[in-house]
Amino acid sequence: MGPPSAAAKVQPRFRPYQNNVTIPLEGIELREPSCASSSNCSEFYFIRIVGSENATLIEGPDVLKVCTSKPQWKFTVDLPEKVIEYNASKYAGGFPAAMQTLIAQEFQAVVFGERNAIQGCPTSYGLFSFGKTPPPSHRSILGSYGVLNATVYRSGGIVVNQGEITFPLGEKLVVSYGSFRVIGKSTYFVQGGFEIANMGAWPALSLQRGEGSSQGQG
Repeated sequence: MGPPSAAAKVQPRFRPYQNNVTIPLEGIELREPSCASSSNCSEFYFIRIVGSENATLIEGPDVLKVCTSKPQWKFTVDLPEKVIEYNASKYAGGFPAAMQTLIAQEFQAVVFGERNAIQGCPTSYGLFSFGKTPPPSHRSILGSYGVLNATVYRSGGIVVNQGEITFPLGEKLVVSYGSFRVIGKSTYFVQGGFEIANMGAWPALSLQRGEGSSQGQG
């Protein structure tokens, strides 16, 4: 891959950017999860990371394909009811009693290969559990945004990418971005975005086993 061509650079509506905004969340209790001991928590912080991106052809042959595969269902989130139903076959061991943080991530990226690109497939999709110590640090790659490293502290605040962005419990981070990607003789402009939110302390009973893989993605 190389830099975008001169033709791509002169199009004014396509310029690389990144915007980071924090927005207040309503209805979030500003407190830590309840844990009777280091090995038994009746609540956990529930963190959601949700986003997607798409690509626009700037010049050259169009080698972008639409994703046709459907991943096996892993989980579904019901925010109003505070229920997380998960595929028991995917998380056969369940979740530890000492879990104090659960991260649910759903991201659809544009995946660039050597000859073509695929758009619309979930590339970061799953549940990730963490204990009380050390502070949970979740690392993933979100498409053309790149590496995301989110650390959740005891207060519920989240630090992104070693201090690049910090926001407290009761707020969510909204990130939007755009960048050029080149594959062979084709230049694309990828635009995307994602949200990170600590939804506060959820009861351990929020996690409910589901069976099979026929259910819709959450």
